[in-house]
Amino acid sequence: MNIKIEKCRRGDEVVAGRIYDKVTKRLTETVNYPRWTYKVYPSTEYAAAMIARGCLYMAYSDGEAVAAFVLNDDPSGNYAKVGWGMEIAEGEYLVIHAFAIDTDHQRLGIGRRIVEFCIAIARENGYKAIRLDTVTDNYPAKALYERCGFKCFGDYDLDRNIGIPSFTMYEYLL
Repeated sequence: MNIKIEKCRRGDEVVAGRIYDKVTKRLTETVNYPRWTYKVYPSTEYAAAMIARGCLYMAYSDGEAVAAFVLNDDPSGNYAKVGWGMEIAEGEYLVIHAFAIDTDHQRLGIGRRIVEFCIAIARENGYKAIRLDTVTDNYPAKALYERCGFKCFGDYDLDRNIGIPSFTMYEYLL
């Protein structure tokens, strides 16, 4: 499978929003591992905001958009609470957020390709690590990150006040 990953441009929020809507709708009908809310988070509006900040990406397979994700240096929560393996200042690591693969394209290796892309971007730009969080019972995401070499640093309350008491924290040192 040929996967191409590109930074989104203004106007791409519609396509990214369709991916997010399709995924969140399926999650609400099955098991909502990340506890996302259909048409709320992630959404077309969220995608537009992330495009404006220059940090939304999409993955394409044979020209079709199959995944959307955010890659930036904003943890959007209190990552300082975590007992990380290495002291790294905010801004010296990248964070993956809102990582969604279209429901018709899951389990095809796209997730691994995206994680490898994120690692390559971080290396090319001199970051020291990639850090991320996932809902504690988001077993598919946790399995992906662990298969890709991320180390788990336990569960923490990130002071987000969004109704999710804790998140499992991961790090990939570069």
